[in-house]
Amino acid sequence: MMMRINAAYAANDLERLQTLELEPDSISGTYHYSDQELVDALRRELASCQRRLREIEQELSRLEQHESSRRMQQAEKLTAVGRDYFAEMWQDLQKQMARKRAERDNLESERESQRDQTAELLVMDDLADTIYDLGLEQALLDEDPTLAFEEWVYRGRNPLDWGEEDPYGDDYD
Repeated sequence: MMMRINAAYAANDLERLQTLELEPDSISGTYHYSDQELVDALRRELASCQRRLREIEQELSRLEQHESSRRMQQAEKLTAVGRDYFAEMWQDLQKQMARKRAERDNLESERESQRDQTAELLVMDDLADTIYDLGLEQALLDEDPTLAFEEWVYRGRNPLDWGEEDPYGDDYD
């Protein structure tokens, strides 16, 4: 009775607490009740027992669906026909482990293959970058852009006519 009261209290279930108060177990004081009060108390007790019976049946059906219950039933069936449940379970586990190992090995080989392909792509990518960089360096070595610009600016002039070192003729150094 105390467990049910504690559970109802923990769940803040006021209605359940009031129902528990009306049950015959919770009646306090002397037992000089009228016949009608006793009949009402017994009916409440009967309703409470029926409700609890339904809860227990639901709990049992839920437990029967649990994996450990199914395994226990299977073990009982196999034992009844003379077979060893645990030996068969061990064989099944061995098969599952072998499948998982094969799957792991497969995945590892795929990963290695992808790693090799990635390494090849990186080498090819590095080669392409090197060729590109060499092409840029060669272009820079072939022609200095500042010299080409100066040639373009002074293309019609004779630099010897200036008479100074400064070909621009300004004093803004």
